[in-house]
Amino acid sequence: MLKNALQFFRKYWLFFLIAAQPLLDILAFWQQNSIGTAAGVLRLAVMVVLPVHILITSKHKKKFLIAMGVIALFSVLHILNGFRVGYISLFQDVAYLLRVIQMPVLAICFIHYIRDEKTRDIVNYGFLASGTIIVVTTAIAHLTGTGVYTYVHYNVGWTGWISNANSQSIIIISLAPIVLYYAVKSRRKLLTIAVPIVVFATLILNGTKACYYSSFLIFGGFAVFLLLEYLIKRKDGKKLPVIALCLFTVLLILTKVVYPYTPRAQVDDSYESSVTTTQEEVDKDLEKIHPNKKPSDSSGTQEPEPLTPEEIMADPVLKQQVIEIYKDKLDKGLVERFGIEKVLEEYGVTPAAYELSDMRMKKLIYAHLLWEESDFLTKLVGFEYTQIDTGESYDLENDWPAIYYYYGYIGLALYILFIAYFAFLIIKRLIKDWKGSLNLYNFALLITLGLQLGLAQYSGAILRRPNVSIYLSLILALIYYQTVRAPLSKKRKKDSSPDSVDADIPELPEEH
Repeated sequence: MLKNALQFFRKYWLFFLIAAQPLLDILAFWQQNSIGTAAGVLRLAVMVVLPVHILITSKHKKKFLIAMGVIALFSVLHILNGFRVGYISLFQDVAYLLRVIQMPVLAICFIHYIRDEKTRDIVNYGFLASGTIIVVTTAIAHLTGTGVYTYVHYNVGWTGWISNANSQSIIIISLAPIVLYYAVKSRRKLLTIAVPIVVFATLILNGTKACYYSSFLIFGGFAVFLLLEYLIKRKDGKKLPVIALCLFTVLLILTKVVYPYTPRAQVDDSYESSVTTTQEEVDKDLEKIHPNKKPSDSSGTQEPEPLTPEEIMADPVLKQQVIEIYKDKLDKGLVERFGIEKVLEEYGVTPAAYELSDMRMKKLIYAHLLWEESDFLTKLVGFEYTQIDTGESYDLENDWPAIYYYYGYIGLALYILFIAYFAFLIIKRLIKDWKGSLNLYNFALLITLGLQLGLAQYSGAILRRPNVSIYLSLILALIYYQTVRAPLSKKRKKDSSPDSVDADIPELPEEH
């Protein structure tokens, strides 16, 4: 009995790992503390155990060691520079570094594991299981009143038993395309209709900008692709999936129509009202001192020109007046660390109310001012994370600027090269097998990757959060399989059904 159970686990361990991700997030929610959680320890253990296991069992040790060696070498250089300039906290910096390198480390590991259709489909089913668990637990958390709101200050948005609402939104977005793919390919019309509606509701009720605006791209993208695929392959017998196409089009329109009744609209309205009030106060103060006008010409026909920020700061009287206006509106931590003049200059001297209330901008300014204080060697490998996390956290919310500041020119270049490699594989495969690559499954992978990389910039909470970055690692590994290991369409056995253009992607069995 035990032997059979172990064999079963060895065969489907990757499915259980993916399905366990939302459960680990729930565990972290109920166990949250400042030191760490059991979920975090388990994720770290996975990142350590998988490379060791591959190193022992893989037949491609050389390539694997080279890839891991590059990551290890950069990590050592970053840590050595920390010692050179003087560490504030080696432990915190290394812990954060481990969170950042998890994505490429796990992606490389998953590439070694996903070597055939069976392991690929195990990953797909893991995505379905993970998505199902998230929908069910979020609904239970909301109905029982035990979960948290996405925006706690406004009491709106469904997040459930998750500590970080941004992370949850990216996870939902990362799972949605694969789930929708299986809904379209399902042999049951009920699933084809019900699943997209559930996905739509989950995205809208989450309340974040990421989920709301991704709805347009996901449903619009699927509708356009289904039509495009039909137009290209209709001569080969491809039939138009009318139900799915109509449903995606309706959901795309509904995303716009229901906006006034969504959590997103409530947050936007409240924020706009707050910003307008603050802006009126700022404008009223600025009008008293007129720091933004140059004298008009003698004829009086020419409008006064606004003063430049440099001209305002060069005038001692105007500068002091501007400082008096903004001294209570600027972030105290920024002012204490860098001085009010530097902070004002970073804001452009007379910032608008929306800029003052923008947390992302505040954190970017803090990081940029730290960067300006760094020497060239530090800029190569990045400054210590702890410098930006002293007392009040100024940890950047956007991932790409964070990689740039925390890990320097080299770190950002390595990250971009890693992602660019998969872009190269996609282009190469399209050139080799254009029509064979044009299927709904590949589109689902591509739109997921595009959303993840785009949201890493505009939302964050992807590249530096292990509970989210694992989904990016899996998508990259699936893309590697589809572009490198999956046979070309010419080499595949022709499917007996001309309508099955995704014949290389097995559908869910009837009993599912």
